Amino acid sequence: MNRILPPSCTVFARPRGGLKHQIIGLTPSWRVALVWLAAVFCIGSGVAQAALSEGFNATGWGNSYGTYTVNGWTLTSVYRETSSMYEGAAAVRFATTAGVGRHIVSPSNSGGIGTVSFWHREWSASDGKVDFEVYISTNGTAWSSAVGSGSSTSLTYSQYSVAVNNAAAKYVKIGIKSGKRWLVDLVEVSDAPVVPTVTTPTSASITASSATLGATVTDNGGAALSSRGTVWGTAASPTGNLLAEGGTAVSAAVIGSGARPCAPPPAHRPKHQFIGLTPSSSKYRTDPFVDPFV
Repeated sequence: MNRILPPSCTVFARPRGGLKHQIIGLTPSWRVALVWLAAVFCIGSGVAQAALSEGFNATGWGNSYGTYTVNGWTLTSVYRETSSMYEGAAAVRFATTAGVGRHIVSPSNSGGIGTVSFWHREWSASDGKVDFEVYISTNGTAWSSAVGSGSSTSLTYSQYSVAVNNAAAKYVKIGIKSGKRWLVDLVEVSDAPVVPTVTTPTSASITASSATLGATVTDNGGAALSSRGTVWGTAASPTGNLLAEGGTAVSAAVIGSGARPCAPPPAHRPKHQFIGLTPSSSKYRTDPFVDPFV
């Protein structure tokens, strides 16, 4: 497993999620902030799958405006629309006036609330624009302030989506803020994302001009990792000098300094590059490096 990294670093990858990065070509003054070297990042990604998905296609509900339960979803002041759907056999049509409220409430989702999305449109040109809001709750009775809002301004269905990303929340409510009749179809709610887990960063082999950083990714949070590696610097909470894994490893050597040599680059690896780093007027060279730990 090889990596592609910026100049002035070499990464050593450990099996089973371990990270070990070696930084060379540093000037002695970097050591004054050694405590800030071992910052490790791990970024999870992947397409979230809908934990809740409802098209309201079940029969036996909505012959008149009222409150209904459809597959665990509570629908208030609605009608079962069967002529203007986004998909399937039915959509939800909200009543003209509020009455006891016009909204949809989801069943409980144990994975929290990630992204909420649904398809919507005006009911008719004469009814016109509808403004709506999205709320979340931990218990289904006490609701947050709006976590999302939007408007339906067309007779053509469009999709609304809001990233809530709240692991504590369990319920979603979608309701009309202002306007008359409204159509909603295919509501989907994904689980809240889980932050990947990384062990406490370590630093070792510290010299006047180099150091080795390491950590282990112990849990990917339930999704594929898009990148992982380290950042380092001479101030707290570094964000620069990002040493990301992925692809071909490179190392930086101060020319004439006696730093460890690099293996010649195979044909599929980047060519040698000379770059303009100038600490103490030194020049640096980047070369592909074969990972001895893999």
